[in-house]
Amino acid sequence: SSIDGGSVDALSWWSPSSRVMRCSRGWPRLCRAWRLIVCLTLSFISACIVYSYCALTELNEPSPAVATALSTVVVHKTRMPDTTRVHLNTTECFPSKSELVDFPNCRSKWDWMVDGWRTDQCYAKMGVNGTGCSIRRFLSTAEKHCPPLHGSTLNESRRMAEPNFSMEQLFSKLTDKAVNYEFMKQRMSRMWDSWKEAYRENVRLHPKTMANRTMLKIVLHLGFLTNTKFGELSSKGGPLGELVQWSDLIASLHILGHDLRISTQPDSVLRNIDAFARLAPCPNGNQVDLIFTDIMGLRLMQRKRRPFVVSNKCKLRLLDSFGTQAEFNTREYFNGHKSELGKSNPWGGHGLALRQFLSLYPHTHDNTFLGFVVNTHLNGTLNKTRSGVLVYGKEKYMWAKAEAAVRTAMEVTEVHATVADASDASSLPSGVINHRLLNELQFHELLSKVRVFLGLGFPFEGPAPLEAVAHGAIFINPRFDPPKGRLTEKFFAEKPTLRALTSQCPYLEDMGEPWVMTVDTNDTKALKDAIERAMMSDVTPRLPSELTASGMLLRVSIIVDRLNTCETMPVWPPPSALRERVGVAGASCESVCSSAGLRCDSALFPLVNKKERLVERMKCESIATTPSIVAPSKCTLQENSLLFSCSSSLAGTIRLCPCRDFLPDQRELCTQCL
Repeated sequence: SSIDGGSVDALSWWSPSSRVMRCSRGWPRLCRAWRLIVCLTLSFISACIVYSYCALTELNEPSPAVATALSTVVVHKTRMPDTTRVHLNTTECFPSKSELVDFPNCRSKWDWMVDGWRTDQCYAKMGVNGTGCSIRRFLSTAEKHCPPLHGSTLNESRRMAEPNFSMEQLFSKLTDKAVNYEFMKQRMSRMWDSWKEAYRENVRLHPKTMANRTMLKIVLHLGFLTNTKFGELSSKGGPLGELVQWSDLIASLHILGHDLRISTQPDSVLRNIDAFARLAPCPNGNQVDLIFTDIMGLRLMQRKRRPFVVSNKCKLRLLDSFGTQAEFNTREYFNGHKSELGKSNPWGGHGLALRQFLSLYPHTHDNTFLGFVVNTHLNGTLNKTRSGVLVYGKEKYMWAKAEAAVRTAMEVTEVHATVADASDASSLPSGVINHRLLNELQFHELLSKVRVFLGLGFPFEGPAPLEAVAHGAIFINPRFDPPKGRLTEKFFAEKPTLRALTSQCPYLEDMGEPWVMTVDTNDTKALKDAIERAMMSDVTPRLPSELTASGMLLRVSIIVDRLNTCETMPVWPPPSALRERVGVAGASCESVCSSAGLRCDSALFPLVNKKERLVERMKCESIATTPSIVAPSKCTLQENSLLFSCSSSLAGTIRLCPCRDFLPDQRELCTQCL
């Protein structure tokens, strides 16, 4: 091309002599541009050299942040020297057939250890030398896979758990955001004497269960309190169900003597996670044992510390108030069945064993019932001067459709309320006596004075109805017809469960009259009749033992000590607890077991998901294997263990069910579970 109208040869244009002449002939602007290009080129080359050097240096010497992240996932394997092998008796001390009944993973672990102990020096340091007796000592004391060898001990760094009655020590761990812990600290303070007495009672009643417990390192992250106002609202009439359960769980674990790392904020939980590193395949005292969180907390961990979550997935315990069912547990199954399950599953798809989900009530046989404690303030005497109805609804929006029910109650007796956000009397139906926001003690005193606690249908499955019954009030439990669930109620539309509530508190339906009257509160005649009958009744307070401090402490102790979801075969409940049952066509295992006076336990499914069991119990000539929410069933084995389900059913399908017995008023535990 031409600069000044003529044509110029490209090579001559860029020659040094030509550039000098052009500069001297008055092209200063072009010369400056040329010098700028040269400078930029040299700068770019220099930068590349420096960057390459830094990159190589960083690869050889990672930054502290990178080193910390890597330390949570790297497993250092130092192989034992391949010394001259001598003949070792690897079968001596192998457990007998009867000893193996409750240790289904012992044989497979033993087979691996025969040669696997040489893969890392840590095994030798813990006493393994290749002989059968040393293998058994390790597998029975360090990893609990085999029955103990009489008189065997192992030099472990693990400490035994001792009761910790220091409330001050516990409170020193509740610090990362003070407002989030205010309600919990108040509740713990009021109940501390009850917790101490609960521990002593369990030691007296269940000495073997409470003895020889290992002190566990436990991370607890209350994800629902991160970047929310739950903590602040707890003192203003906000929802308390989750706070109650977390408070009681933390108090239980502390009293039991475990090492707790508690957080509500992202930076706190990340520090707690980074404190743990698995440096060797052997237990070395520096591994996290359990991780309690909720779905929001799990999401944070997956974003920020995914390798840690992956390597410790089986140690997760998710507090999940309404529970998770198999249909929503894996994304693959849900995505393939959206037409019957609904279009969204934002709270599901975590791919955990269903026993890793901990529920508020024992409403499903698939999940683990964690529960809570119904705290009471009773003086031991029955108040025979009770009168009036207290309406269950502490926020105005809960009263939106309550006019007819409240008017019906007023025809019989006076009506009380504890609505926190009702600024004046006009906010509620006229004549209602509103006590505004009450603390726990004041609320319990009011429950001890009224005769009826009237539900309005919401909130679903809260703890207050249990508190009412425990203080001698009769709960009128609104019946739902049709039942309310994912496919019929907006509140449940995205919950990972198909469970449909037949009333506001299904747990109390089984308790029945005179403590609980389940009626259609939209039927004013039926409601008035129920209130009139309740006003004529004198009932003694009632509280199931599984909802007492003693009951929860026992349950938590066993769940953290024995529920092991890191094994393919169950070790708790013990396999000897299995009561195998064949169902009828179309029945779920929950109904099959319940009809036999038993309880289905999803942890026991691997024991019945075997070809020989189907052949023997269902006379199958050929066996198929498929991922199905109703397998194992007639001539079909389960392919995906994450789909084991007690609650699922399919028309025409006959299921093979793992049932077990359960203790009265403590259904999470069986007679052989203690």
